[in-house]
Amino acid sequence: TGSSSNVCPPSALCILDGAVGSEVHGVALRGSGNGLLLDGSEQVVVDRVWVHDNATVGIQAQITQGTTSLTVVDSLVENNQSGVTVVGAAGTMVASVVRGTAGPGVNLLLECSGDVCDPASRATFSLTGSLLEQNEGVGLFAAGSDLTMEGSVVRSTVPVPGDLSAGRGLNLQISCNGNVCDPETGSTAIVLGSLVEQNHDIGISLIGSEALIEGTVIRGTQPRVSDETAGFGLSA
Repeated sequence: TGSSSNVCPPSALCILDGAVGSEVHGVALRGSGNGLLLDGSEQVVVDRVWVHDNATVGIQAQITQGTTSLTVVDSLVENNQSGVTVVGAAGTMVASVVRGTAGPGVNLLLECSGDVCDPASRATFSLTGSLLEQNEGVGLFAAGSDLTMEGSVVRSTVPVPGDLSAGRGLNLQISCNGNVCDPETGSTAIVLGSLVEQNHDIGISLIGSEALIEGTVIRGTQPRVSDETAGFGLSA
């Protein structure tokens, strides 16, 4: 949908610029690429949608074609290659579940074009009353991005298959493009009244980043499976 003449990559549903205020209700999205790709439209609502078994990303919001914002409510995102990815856009998730992903449950990234990243194009994401569980590598990854998490659960993240590394709950860090990292692009997080449990390696990891954590429980973090070390609740 939208007015753009650009062609979408393979997606069950593609919403481009010119589709401000679009709403998607009560459907299932499954395909050979993305479940939903959003680029260049604001105030898009995804409500009671089942996004499952997609070959790449369940839901991706990006700003290649302009300012983008998305709200996901009462939805289930499961068994995708990657769960929810927000690149330089604004995302909100309420009363939803992301699980069983073969990669990060939620991925928040700075907008980059080729070798150049724009420090001002930060992803922002609000996670409320939601569950991230049994995702691979990390429950929520943020690089050069801003997170607000309240009344949510991140649990049972599994290590990366093959090398059995990671399995972290939340990983917030500076943005890196290839082997070059920008120390000025630290992530920020406000984590309130939440639960981070039964993950591996580190419950909440902060690398060149800042977080305010209140009324939150971090428990049952298991050592890294690859070498039986770490197992920290919080690392900064």
